Amino acid sequence: MRRVGYIALTGAGLLIVTVTVSRAQTPCAEQLPREVASPQWDKGEEPWLKNVPRTTQHRAHALFLAGNELVKELIYDAAAAKYQQALALVKHPVIYFNLALAQMKQNQPIRAYESLLRALRYGPAPLGSEKYQRGKSERQLLESQLVHLEITCDLVGAEVTVDGTPLLVCPGRCTRLANPGGHHVLASKPGHIADERVLTVNPGQRKAVNLSPIHLEDATGYTRLMPRWIPLAVIAGGAGLAAGAGYFDDKSSQSFDFYDSEFERRCRPIRGCAEQNVPDLQSVLTKAEQQQTWARVLYAIGGTVLLSGTVLLYLNRKRVVSRVGRRDLGSVHAIRVGAVGTGDSFGLHIVGSY
Repeated sequence: MRRVGYIALTGAGLLIVTVTVSRAQTPCAEQLPREVASPQWDKGEEPWLKNVPRTTQHRAHALFLAGNELVKELIYDAAAAKYQQALALVKHPVIYFNLALAQMKQNQPIRAYESLLRALRYGPAPLGSEKYQRGKSERQLLESQLVHLEITCDLVGAEVTVDGTPLLVCPGRCTRLANPGGHHVLASKPGHIADERVLTVNPGQRKAVNLSPIHLEDATGYTRLMPRWIPLAVIAGGAGLAAGAGYFDDKSSQSFDFYDSEFERRCRPIRGCAEQNVPDLQSVLTKAEQQQTWARVLYAIGGTVLLSGTVLLYLNRKRVVSRVGRRDLGSVHAIRVGAVGTGDSFGLHIVGSY
């Protein structure tokens, strides 16, 4: 097994992806031998003895008996080793049966289950009725203690591992026997983001998992916090208010200039006069002050709105979004805009959470 790193450049920066690449493949539990329906054979033509020389059979029998003696002495690991040596010569169901019992004594339920499947494959004839029934009972007990992981993967060339052990090369479906508890399942392929799961499975439970690694080009997309027109509309509104402020500012300046010039023209020859002596100019002064007030208010509101629109435009820039679990990479998750005002002041507050 080897690990390969991939680096992809995205709008949010560098995305570093590490996948595990496995070259080996192990058989699935569903590929193990199943019981043959109505097995029949002639004397001396048993499937496990076919094409096996008699001398080899005698050697296997001697190893089998040696294993039985070790079982009597409760040395189960050595007995299992003798049975496996015998099975390398003759794959007799009785040897598989005794191996399964030794493996159960060593607390190896998965290996014991696989050995029982091979022991029971040809029915009761090679085992005898008593051992056959016991084997079926032990198999049923082990099935209630173990778990079945049903793994499905459709991506061609992807490789699946369970707890770091290679399981299959996709596409395919595989059922894997495992002990209850936590299990790490991973499907990986070069150029793809691995699909990784951590499962917790109870005894006797079947857990189905469909794995789908995602190509790097399909793993990211782009989104915005809001429609593009909203920040632009806010900026346009702020610009309009600023333009209105400029209009009132200009009108106010004209009114003040007219008032000053008329006051100078009328009052200078008589060396000054009170404002009440020129009541017609008082309305001009009042209008100029009102226009000035409107200009200041609109400048304040327009500037605030224009700044808010600029902030919204920045916050609404394109964001890189991971399509793996729909996770947003570095974007603003929430934003609130509200108005604040006290007396003669007005403004907007913007609160964003990242």
